[in-house]
Amino acid sequence: MDLLLKRYLCDLTIYVSARPGACDTPDGICRWWLMAPQESEAIVAQALNWLVEQGAFERLEAADGRVRYRACVDAGALRELVAHCADSGGSKH
Repeated sequence: MDLLLKRYLCDLTIYVSARPGACDTPDGICRWWLMAPQESEAIVAQALNWLVEQGAFERLEAADGRVRYRACVDAGALRELVAHCADSGGSKH
């Protein structure tokens, strides 16, 4: 797994563990949660998809077609990822 992808995975899990009600579009997540450069949007999308596959995040599609992501309400997977990120030193930015 790419180092930048791992960093975004940790940053995302730590962000939502501190803000359990957080929910946003991929663009908002890049811009406001991660403060990532626009060219990182594809890697952030990979991280979001991976988190959904692991059961840590859920993907919500609004009536207007926009997609938002948030942490699953009872996500044991999220707690495991947060613990792993803390053990490995967490975010590097």
